[in-house]
Amino acid sequence: MNKLSKLLSFFKDLSITLWVLLFITISVVGTVITGMQAYTTSRAVMLDNAYRSNLNQVLKIKNYVARQNSNQSTSAIIADLQKLWVGTEKVYKGSYFFVINKKGDIILHTAFPRLIGRNIKNKKLNKESITTILQLIELKADWMGRYVSSSGENQIAAFTYSPELDAVLAVHVPFQEIEGVIRDTSLPWIIAMVIMGAVLMPILIWLLHRAYINTQNQLKFANHTLNEEIGVRYRAESDLARHKYQLEELVAERTIALRSSNQELESFSYSVSHDLRSPLRSIDGFCNILLEEYEDKVDDSGKNYLHRIRAGVQHMGELIDDLLKLSRMNKAELERVQVNLSSMALSVFNKLKESDPKRNVELVVAPELSVYADVNLIESVLVNLIGNAWKYTEREKKAKIEIGRQHENDKEIFFVKDNGVGFDMRYADKLFGAFQRLHNVKDFPGTGIGLATVQRIILRHGGRIWANSEINEGAIFWFILPKKSHLQEIEKVNEKINDFIPIVKIEKWKENNTTVNNNN
Repeated sequence: MNKLSKLLSFFKDLSITLWVLLFITISVVGTVITGMQAYTTSRAVMLDNAYRSNLNQVLKIKNYVARQNSNQSTSAIIADLQKLWVGTEKVYKGSYFFVINKKGDIILHTAFPRLIGRNIKNKKLNKESITTILQLIELKADWMGRYVSSSGENQIAAFTYSPELDAVLAVHVPFQEIEGVIRDTSLPWIIAMVIMGAVLMPILIWLLHRAYINTQNQLKFANHTLNEEIGVRYRAESDLARHKYQLEELVAERTIALRSSNQELESFSYSVSHDLRSPLRSIDGFCNILLEEYEDKVDDSGKNYLHRIRAGVQHMGELIDDLLKLSRMNKAELERVQVNLSSMALSVFNKLKESDPKRNVELVVAPELSVYADVNLIESVLVNLIGNAWKYTEREKKAKIEIGRQHENDKEIFFVKDNGVGFDMRYADKLFGAFQRLHNVKDFPGTGIGLATVQRIILRHGGRIWANSEINEGAIFWFILPKKSHLQEIEKVNEKINDFIPIVKIEKWKENNTTVNNNN
């Protein structure tokens, strides 16, 4: 069986080699044919350019003659044309100019003056409708094309009739010069193309063929190695299944313990909200009674102490309220909808304005800010962020709060910016911690729970929040929330995972383990 496999592999490699040789032959022949066609096309284009170049030159001379004084004699014009041609910049070095009158006599020849006076009235043109040069005068027509001169040389010629001279103006270029230009310009790159196609292409194909053969050999070795690794993997999966069963039991135990801890935390929250409030209310109430009923018996120092006790009790009540709000953030389920942040920010700002109408604060809100989030929770985010900006700009004469967004790749990054007192970035890691404050409570009152609440809400939505600031230069808080389309894609992926990768039970793993062991 092994010998048969090797024999089949040999014939397969041989057939591939034959195909490679066929491709090499086709590439060589195709390149040569393409090179010949390219040379033919290039030659035709350059000949056409030569025709048009001659015609342009002779038409310029015709226009020059038309602009001369009508009283000027023909001999004077001919003399001027002789000088004009000498001073003209020529496209082709071998080009020359001559004039033939209506009798067929050459009256000007720049290349061979000895031909002046020769009659060529019967000289044939390679054109069916116009057969002689004199017919150009009769028809007052132009002509360009291949032409055999009086010396018997092939020329690229252009003729035109000049009514002022009643003669034919002509420009000729030796055909050999055109052929030389074609060879010098077109032939080298065409030869280079043929060499590349006929030599380099076969080499490239052969190298690719050898690379393919080597890849095939490496693939065979890799398959053999992979088969060995599969057996090892099956055994590892069997061990993994046993560990998984043990892990599931461990997770169940930890889950029970976590639920118990959560229940204890809820009990603690209940105790904080009810049991601690009662003594706090008693302390506050008794202090108030002392201030009202024993006002005349308590001196100013005692009254000051009582006021400070009441302030501390009330502050502790605020801390308890904020702590309870923070603990409730993880309980309620998210009900995401499309929320208009712009209108919500204006509403929050107007409430702050109503609470302190004397403040002069400018609000700049970008239009059409929208997020996919829980309405109540995202409102709590804006209340805390805008409230902080309002609080920390109270010392500014021209306070300004800005709410907007920036685009980075396909993400929308929202921000709340102010020109307040700012903070030291060295302590930015404490910014979102519960009860962490970067300013003295006497300067700016608060409990230190607001930003911790904001971070928890943003994280629950699957987003991210961070801040940048400089002391006395204001602060800017950035946050990102997932888009609706992104969340829908995640849900689709999760559905596919649940549909196509079901949880494998331990009994199935044991069955596979038994099969693998038997095969081994």
